[in-house]
Amino acid sequence: MRFLRMVVVVLNFGLILSANAAEPITVDVRAAEGINLKPYGAGNLSLFIESDTDLELRLYVADLDDIVTITVRLQGTSNGSYLQRRPRRKFFVVPKVSGEIDALSGKHLFLLFESPEGCRVQYVDTIAVAQGFVRLRITPPKGS
Repeated sequence: MRFLRMVVVVLNFGLILSANAAEPITVDVRAAEGINLKPYGAGNLSLFIESDTDLELRLYVADLDDIVTITVRLQGTSNGSYLQRRPRRKFFVVPKVSGEIDALSGKHLFLLFESPEGCRVQYVDTIAVAQGFVRLRITPPKGS
């Protein structure tokens, strides 16, 4: 009887945890185009993957709410410069040396970015995507 009570408590606790956990979403994205993370609960951010090599990933996150003005100088002219407004960008280099292994698929997952709201973007190391694409696994924040 005591064992049965413990099993029921564990099952109820597991149901509570699974109800609060957000389900991850897998998307294939062109490497140079990027993806807007706003529909996934990460604020007004866009993630762009610049390069995907065997050793590392180079990417940047653009904050579309934080616009800065920069001066662009043109080469070959004496006074050729103009002002340009663009979102503030933060650059990352993620080495492919350590990561976690997905329990269901057995693929390596590398954490690329985690927003302040709790949205996690992971790179899925697989060859089952078209050339020029990368597979991302996005976990929305809990409660969204």
